[in-house]
Amino acid sequence: MVRAGEPAFTTSGGVGFISNSSDENLQAKVVATWSLGDLAANFPMALDEDRKRLYVGCRSPARLLVLDTDTGKPVSVLEISKDVDDVFVDATVDDLPAERRLLWRGRVYRVAIPRDATLPAFLTVEGVAEPPEGELVLVLRRPPKLRDLLRRSALFEAAVRAREVYVSPDPTQIPQS
Repeated sequence: MVRAGEPAFTTSGGVGFISNSSDENLQAKVVATWSLGDLAANFPMALDEDRKRLYVGCRSPARLLVLDTDTGKPVSVLEISKDVDDVFVDATVDDLPAERRLLWRGRVYRVAIPRDATLPAFLTVEGVAEPPEGELVLVLRRPPKLRDLLRRSALFEAAVRAREVYVSPDPTQIPQS
């Protein structure tokens, strides 16, 4: 379930804005609309909840836009390849979380982490709408340390099922702010 007030970010179907929605009493409502300025054709996004950053892949012009999720203000704009399809965040964890939230093609999912999982963990995510041609993999790993050079860790692999918790009601409509 989405917790009340938890943000969900949706793309505009490529017309140059991002919506920040909040789920109050399980009724999704747009709380902010962030213009991307001269950037458009924005389809892929990745969310780094821990660092409060939203990474937006734009094709026109080809840029990776990094937004502060509290303010919607740009933190950085980087040149990227001209036909970006996917954006991913490589996040490290000190301990295994009970679940992880991920954003895939305008939909927010929750993935329960298996109780017997160990780090590093490669979790093949199933149950997402419009899955990629290959596998969608959630990678959880520790920050690298000196011990990692001296000793290999056993790799935990499992298939997990995603639960969809939010979908943009109509990503083609530009909400009025």
